[in-house]
Amino acid sequence: MRTNLLLGNNDIKEVGRIEAVNAAISGLAEASQLRVNGVSQFNGEGTFQDGISLQKVVQENTSCPKTGAIARSSTGVILSCQSGII
Repeated sequence: MRTNLLLGNNDIKEVGRIEAVNAAISGLAEASQLRVNGVSQFNGEGTFQDGISLQKVVQENTSCPKTGAIARSSTGVILSCQSGII
C-alpha cells in the first residue's frame, strides 16, 4: 500500500508485528518490553520504577571514550568516565 492510512481516530488492534523506518508519537507509547538496537536519546527526564542494570563491564583506571559514561566493574561497582579515565 502506497498511501496514507486514514482511520478516523480509530484504533489498530490485534496486530502481530509492525515494521517502520520512523515513528512520530505525540502521546503516550506503552510497551511491556522494549529493545533498542543502537543509540537511544531522551530529551527530558527518564523515570524507572525498578532498578537499572548496567551490562557494560569495565576495568577500573582504564581509558574510556566519553566523559560521563557509566559502566560497572566485574563485582558490580558503578564506575563513571571522568577526563578519559574510568
